[in-house]
Amino acid sequence: MPDGVLDYGEGDVKGREASPRNTIGGFGHYEDELVKVNGQWFFTKRLVEAILWTRRVNMRRMILTVPIIAGLLLSCSVQSRAADAVACTMITQAHVSEALGISVPAGTAISRPGTCQWMGKGRFATLTITLPRGGKSPVEQFNAGKKGLAGITIEPVSGVGDDAYYVYYSGTTRAGLGLVVKKGSNEFEVRVYGFDLDKAKPVAKTLAQEAAGKI
Repeated sequence: MPDGVLDYGEGDVKGREASPRNTIGGFGHYEDELVKVNGQWFFTKRLVEAILWTRRVNMRRMILTVPIIAGLLLSCSVQSRAADAVACTMITQAHVSEALGISVPAGTAISRPGTCQWMGKGRFATLTITLPRGGKSPVEQFNAGKKGLAGITIEPVSGVGDDAYYVYYSGTTRAGLGLVVKKGSNEFEVRVYGFDLDKAKPVAKTLAQEAAGKI
C-alpha cells in the first residue's frame, strides 16, 4: 500500500470493556488517523467525538443553569428586601438631630437594611427592626422581652405603637436606653446613648413615635 493517510479504528468503547490503547479516559467514540511513511504506519491524531459532544452538552447545560440560578438568587433577594424595611427612612435626619440636641449626619445601616444608626459627637441613636428568629415571630419576641432578665429593668410606656416598654440596665443612669415597640405584627427598638436615664426616655419616645407612624 502506498504512503498516505489512513482513517483507522472507529467505534464505541466505554466502561470496563474499554482498552486503554483505543480510548482516552477509558470511554468515548474514537476515530484514529494514521499516516504511512516509508512503509510504516504512524499515529497522527485521535478524535473522540462522544467526549467532545458531552462537553458541548455540559456547556449548554451550564449556560442554561447559570441564568436560572441567578434568577432564583435575585428572587430571594427581592423577597428579603421586601420583608426587611429600610430603617434609615423611618426617622428623618432632622428629627434625630433635634431629639439628640446635636447635628448628626444621615443615618447608615449597621448590618442590614432593617438597622440604622445616627452618630453624633457624644450622642447617638439606633433603630433596629426585628425579624423572625429562632422560630419566633417579632411579636413573640416582644412578649418574651417583656418578661425581663436578671439585671435588666423593663418599664412599660404608653403612647407609642400598640404596646411598648423601656429597657435598660438596672442600677445605671447613663449606659444607654432602649425603647421596644410593638405595632401590629411588627416589633422594633430605638436606642439612645449619651444621656442620663431621665432625659433619654423622652428622646427615645419621640424617635419611636415617628418610626411607628411609618409602619
